[in-house]
Amino acid sequence: MFHTVGFFRELNSGHESQVFEGSMHDLICDEPSSDEEKLCSYVGGGHAVVDIMGAEVDIVSKDVYIGGGASILTDGIWVWRKDLSHYLRRYHLRLSGQFVDHVRDVSYTMPEISRERLVDATNYVVKRIFGTS
Repeated sequence: MFHTVGFFRELNSGHESQVFEGSMHDLICDEPSSDEEKLCSYVGGGHAVVDIMGAEVDIVSKDVYIGGGASILTDGIWVWRKDLSHYLRRYHLRLSGQFVDHVRDVSYTMPEISRERLVDATNYVVKRIFGTS
């Protein structure tokens, strides 16, 4: 089983998936959390599940493009989009407490994952996020 974080409805480009829920705008804060930089590093260091060529516009400011932003990363338990680190750093998002607790529990260190687990993550993404089999 995998969990998703950072799949905000503003990022949905027409997928039928239910993982795109909640608004990023509701999570924007004025100040960073005390461990925001460590969280950004963790999120940015995820294992690639699906690489998507292209650049995604920052959906809040519309003033910058994020290379490969729609690509999908994982730590073997959680799955998120590559552009999550950009939004976390720029807008100080308050992410799911379960996700943040998980990252803290592993001391902000990205675990190694097996090829089999990466394949499982890919299958999860294809079915649950892209809605295909």
